[in-house]
Amino acid sequence: MNFFEHQQQARTQTKRLIGYFVIAVICIIALINLAIYFGACVSNVYCSSPQAYFFGPLGIGVSLATLLVIAITSLVRWSQLKKGGGYKAISMAGARSVQLNTKDPAERRLINVVEEMSIASGIPMPSLYIMENESSINAFVAGTEPHNTCLAVTRGCIDKLNRQELQGVIGHEYSHIFNGDMRINIYLIGILAGILVIGQLGEFLTRSQRYSSRRKNNGAQLALVGVALMLVGYAGLFFGRLIKAAISRQREFLADASAVQYTRDNQGISYALYKIKMDHAGSHLTTKSAEELSHMCFERSHPIKMFSGLLATHPAIDDRIKQVNPYFSAKEFSKHSTAENQQQSQQDSTEKTKRSDQRANTAEEFFNHSVIASAITENAGQINAKNMDATQWQISLLPEILKQVARGNHKLATPEHLVYCLLVLNNTMTRADIMHQASQFMPEEDLVAIGELLPDMASLKLTQQFLLLELSLPRIKTLQHSQANDFLSHCKQLVDGDKQVSLQEYVIYALCLLSLQQEKPIAATIKRFQPVAEDIQQLLATFLCHSRISFERKNKLYQQLMASFNLSAGGLSAGDYMETEFNANNFHRSLTQLARLNPILKKPVIDAVAQCVSSNNRVEENEFILIRAVCSYLDCPVPKLL
Repeated sequence: MNFFEHQQQARTQTKRLIGYFVIAVICIIALINLAIYFGACVSNVYCSSPQAYFFGPLGIGVSLATLLVIAITSLVRWSQLKKGGGYKAISMAGARSVQLNTKDPAERRLINVVEEMSIASGIPMPSLYIMENESSINAFVAGTEPHNTCLAVTRGCIDKLNRQELQGVIGHEYSHIFNGDMRINIYLIGILAGILVIGQLGEFLTRSQRYSSRRKNNGAQLALVGVALMLVGYAGLFFGRLIKAAISRQREFLADASAVQYTRDNQGISYALYKIKMDHAGSHLTTKSAEELSHMCFERSHPIKMFSGLLATHPAIDDRIKQVNPYFSAKEFSKHSTAENQQQSQQDSTEKTKRSDQRANTAEEFFNHSVIASAITENAGQINAKNMDATQWQISLLPEILKQVARGNHKLATPEHLVYCLLVLNNTMTRADIMHQASQFMPEEDLVAIGELLPDMASLKLTQQFLLLELSLPRIKTLQHSQANDFLSHCKQLVDGDKQVSLQEYVIYALCLLSLQQEKPIAATIKRFQPVAEDIQQLLATFLCHSRISFERKNKLYQQLMASFNLSAGGLSAGDYMETEFNANNFHRSLTQLARLNPILKKPVIDAVAQCVSSNNRVEENEFILIRAVCSYLDCPVPKLL
């Protein structure tokens, strides 16, 4: 099953989740009515035949009131989570944001691992958070789409795991991003909030009884109702845990297997799991939201005393270890752990030297091999060790000072200055003219920083410049609202300086804009290709315009690809778009429209783009950066190193 099918399955599974919710709500309504009926009979407040109660005004009123309370609570909770992306879940966990220029070695290791995985897989780097007060080993991702993902880890996770083990845990979490599990998890929190609210209401009424009994004669009745609702609440908790277990357990096995596939290493994740098993703090969280977050976490976030085999959101640790590493033994881990402290620093340096030539050869082969269209879409939502090696090698070749700037570790220059440099270098105006123009709206210190970076930046290939942009974007994303507005305004003025927008300028600006836009999921409301026929024409013609095949082959491929969508070219040929210069506004309008396609319909679009870029059996630099922008806006993570 590929990335697109996983995304579609996640949306389909949401319907299954709603089915479970409906069944749980019916059971809760029935239990509440039974509790009220028998409670009223026992206290001689109201007693009639069951049929008269359940189909009478009281029974129907209680049912509707219960349904209303559950529905409103679920909808409010779900809308909060949907609007806030993953940030609401992060606030529930009490996590703090990780400063990307941190000096903490453990946090730096986390940033580097996540950075490499993001670049290798083609998704924006998630916002990083640490649950500072949690000494246990755990992690989770939250969000509605890949571009608004948050990744949170416990302090114990980064302090107790080495790089290999941390990579296994992060690979597991990335699988949840690719497989669409985050969306399901958001729905689960909202649905479970409605189910659990009845028990919370009962607890409130029970506590209120002591005050009611002093003023009224019906204090006992109020307490009785509260106890009954609390019992129903426990039943709701049971149903909630049952739903979570039904949804998440098999997906955890899939995520473990994916982590092994991504890292080509089954020891990292199996050793991390074993450390959780042997650690005194385990994986349990101390936050009061541990129950709500349990299905999102890498391992169980809270203890389950009864029916743990039935209600656990995660398979048993021993089963997970056996699944990914059948030959695992405690003796093997003990040797690994003993050698770890003695050899870690030596291993870091010798391993880097040992694998340097291997990575270089791998990456050179990666960039120079013939590109097959099907391989591009097959790699969507995938990370493999070859991608990781090539990414690490490419980053290592970048000038150290530029990497410091991109990562926000330079004293004077910032990631924003690096983006400005990219726009200056990819502008048709002379460097002197555009710098003079920039002096009209930029402070002097910005111009000085840009001037110091330009010589080093100018010596790089376009793909290397783009890699620096990839390193900069997570830092750009953290800008405050006013800073972001100033940054985008300066970028736009640099782009508009020559009265035209090149493809390179568009990609740079579009990716910065995407990083800074509001964290709102794009509704996948388009379920047919017909409404976006012109947008598909615009997309394909733009890619073919930058292909190096003959004009005749471009037109022929254009007609074939349009026919593959069961669409007519409408009397247009690729040449009708190629006769004019690249129109950034039209292209962006088409791209944002295509982003609203149903996930399963995005695959043919990426397939068609892949046919365009592989038409001459290799990916050109302009095609490389353009397909990156397209895939980012479509939320389809295609590896950047094609």
